[in-house]
Amino acid sequence: MCPILDFNDNGSAIIEIPQIGNDYSLMVNHWYSVDYQLKQIKDDLKKSDSEQRTIFLKKYAKELKNHKEHFQQNDIEDFDDDLEAISDEEREFYEDDINKLFFHYHNTGIGEGYLSIDEFELKHSLAWYLMNVIDDEIKKIETEIEKQKGLKICAADVDKTIKIIRESATPFDASINLMQHFSLSKIQAKAALELTLKSITSIDFQKNIEFLQSQKMFLGKLTMKKDNYEENLKYFKLANELNEKFSKKLLEMEAHFRGNVKSCSLISLNSETPEIGVSGIKTMEKAEKELSKFKPEKHRDTPEKSLQSWIILNAIRNNHILPFGDNLTFITSELAIVLENNKRMVNDILAINENNDLVVVELKSARVNQVKDQALDFKKIIQSNEHKTFFKHLTELMTGKSWSGNVQCVIVWKKANGTPKPPQDKYKEIEEYQYSGNYTFEKP
Repeated sequence: MCPILDFNDNGSAIIEIPQIGNDYSLMVNHWYSVDYQLKQIKDDLKKSDSEQRTIFLKKYAKELKNHKEHFQQNDIEDFDDDLEAISDEEREFYEDDINKLFFHYHNTGIGEGYLSIDEFELKHSLAWYLMNVIDDEIKKIETEIEKQKGLKICAADVDKTIKIIRESATPFDASINLMQHFSLSKIQAKAALELTLKSITSIDFQKNIEFLQSQKMFLGKLTMKKDNYEENLKYFKLANELNEKFSKKLLEMEAHFRGNVKSCSLISLNSETPEIGVSGIKTMEKAEKELSKFKPEKHRDTPEKSLQSWIILNAIRNNHILPFGDNLTFITSELAIVLENNKRMVNDILAINENNDLVVVELKSARVNQVKDQALDFKKIIQSNEHKTFFKHLTELMTGKSWSGNVQCVIVWKKANGTPKPPQDKYKEIEEYQYSGNYTFEKP
């Protein structure tokens, strides 16, 4: 058992969460009201031990507020109090069934080490402990949902459920018979054996299922936005290593390796096959194999891809300095970020200037304001709380520089015929470059 750190004003022990096996669910067994959790998170933010934890706690609080309406009082946390509230006569009436047939749901397989939030107070917020175990928590909650669905089936025919259990010679036989009669899984049958007679007729299992599904959805939101910088950057790192190892060969082939969050790609920079390549590379061995047989086939030519390939190849040949702007250093291209709504945002070129400001570069052959909107939208993504730490680490990895926190926007498009119109107010922060001929760049 874990040591008691202190006692609160109500006399409850203050503890750290102990490690009690892989089936121990933090959320199911330590759920507090949303308002109380927000108060705890506010206190934890004052004593956060890392930037990553601070970011996570803020995200958790934000999502908790968004999901507040889903986290209403439910039978999962109420049932212990129900048992304490019944009369001695009622308790005696149920005693045989409680001892012989069922045990209440809230014991989620933790055994005698099971903790109740009525008896203990955690030292930190639930979010503090969940930061590094969200995927495991989702799996545990999925198991609880499966149990509740089975219990709902048993509760729909409680008389038959009790009859099967009582007429079975052993708990094992009872499990097999329940599984056969109700088409239950092993987990569901075992859960039915552990439930009290009173609870199977009084608990709203559908309500429990909806509550658990809300918890799963809530954690899923955090998983999508979870910052695991080493994991997110490993394919950028691999691409760097490959570009350095095969630099001479890649220049001869007019190609480069490009990193991204999910994998890296081998991309042609040749004018005949611009931006055509092989994706899904996750190991050095796979990269070497693809490089040895790399012969991209020409597809339909697009002006933006030709422009992008020329710019990147020119930068690689010139110490990664872009051919426009004031010493803009190339970082990466085609960087894809997936947002909460699953919308995928892609940046043509990311660079850094002499002031260590990140520079979002968007390319377009047509002179349409859509390209300016794209630049401004990606700027917002970089500066958002969800992503700015990722870009800080990416910048350090790719350039060895420390990002200033500022973001500039640059667009590159075809030279106008005649005098171009002045930009709208919302676009005045964007620096423009226009190209002509064999990619000669100039300001308008």
